[in-house]
Amino acid sequence: MLAGKSILMSAVMTFVVMAGALYAEVSEYTVDESTLGLWHFNEGEGEIIKDATANGNDGKRRPEKTGWIEGKFGKALKFNKGSALVEVVNAELFNFGPEQSFMLECWIKTDTGGQYIRKFGGSGKGGYWIGVHRTGRVRALISNGQKAVNVFSNTKVNDNEWHHIAMLRDATKGNVHIYVDGKIEETGEVPPGEISCNTPLYFGYYNPAGIIDEARIYSNRADPSLSALLNSLSDW
Repeated sequence: MLAGKSILMSAVMTFVVMAGALYAEVSEYTVDESTLGLWHFNEGEGEIIKDATANGNDGKRRPEKTGWIEGKFGKALKFNKGSALVEVVNAELFNFGPEQSFMLECWIKTDTGGQYIRKFGGSGKGGYWIGVHRTGRVRALISNGQKAVNVFSNTKVNDNEWHHIAMLRDATKGNVHIYVDGKIEETGEVPPGEISCNTPLYFGYYNPAGIIDEARIYSNRADPSLSALLNSLSDW
């Protein structure tokens, strides 16, 4: 048992160190076997935000509340407050079972709060989201419909500079981790059970007024262990 814990900790540390080391060279994401959805926000026109995977989970933006702007890589989407600013209707793929580890991430640039990736509420009121609290700290929430857990970063990101934010649900240990710019910031205990709901997936909720780029959700459904997920992440 101790050896297993050692291997898992090694995998987590490898991910953190590699992520931090690669930020100077990081580029636009590519699809791998663990990628469930990837949105580059490079369209520059129209209302459709293409999912780069073969899963076809395209989003539709609200043009009166969003606009195209230069991003971290290529184009990005600027939010002008409001909610449900980009909607991905067919979102069943982004529900997760009790033994499924998963991660969501994006690049953001903001000087205020709001939610950036959200699949939460509806029947059962389970799900998750990640965004920026009014204090400037990254906040993530995860819920099984009966109990919700909030996790906050120590680092503030409301400085109008680009930051990478991520939330990792570790089903192996029952934890949720929050990352800012490749470094783990805080850990909480995930409620047991499914993390799912019947709502769409949204980008931009609760009045964000920042920029989003390179949003991605992934999980290795062929092997639900955390180590398999982190091994795939180590490539970036």
